[in-house]
Formats: sequence, C-alpha cells, structure tokens
Amino acid sequence: QDPRLTYPSVAEGGCFDKTTVHREDWRKLWQPDVYFDNSLRENYLADLLFIYPDGKIWKSMRIQHDFECPMYFQKLPFDKQTCRISTACYSGNLFNVVVRGKFGQGIKVSPGYNGTAVWDLTDVK
Repeated sequence: QDPRLTYPSVAEGGCFDKTTVHREDWRKLWQPDVYFDNSLRENYLADLLFIYPDGKIWKSMRIQHDFECPMYFQKLPFDKQTCRISTACYSGNLFNVVVRGKFGQGIKVSPGYNGTAVWDLTDVK
C-alpha cells in the first residue's frame, strides 16, 4: 500500500474504484521481484495490475510451471512423496512480501483428477 497512489473512490466523488495499469507502465511502479527457486520451466500466460483508491496494489500473474520434485521410492508401494514449491526474492527478503493465491486458489488441480492410473494425488497444501 502506497499513500502516494491514493485517489478518491466513486463513493468519495471520484471516477473509479480501481485503476488498471497497462503492462508497459508496470516498470514505473516498484514491484516485488519474487521468483520460484525450484522451477525448471515457466510459461507466462496472463497478468493484471490494479491500483485501488486506498493506494493498495493488486497484481495477478498466471504462470504455468514445471517444478523439480525429488522422489524416493525405497518404500514403494507404501511411499508418500512431498513436492515443495520454493519462492525467493532477488532484491530483499520474503518477510516484506506476501505471496498467496486469490481466494485460496493458488494451486489448482482439475476437478475429478486423483492422480494417474499408477499414482494417487492425496493432498495439495
């Protein structure tokens, strides 16, 4: 939230309840430079950046990733595997940045998907 970006909302006599910032203007705003540390490949699909009347900035990026996930099969077929997604920040630390999925939907698994014929997907945290 940046007080320098505040403006009157519609209820306060202004014209907008949010302002869309075009992608070519994003560089003019400070943004956290968060990346996924263990991503092997990523594909940027869509993105949005809004500024709200109180100066809050909301940025959404849809990114498709392939992640590294070491697996250990010593207890096969009674094993459980945990695949972690690791985030980092180039210019600072993540204590100053909040990364979360909108409405709790950060990781999406298609409805009805329960793994392959050989493996079961038991949980997404």
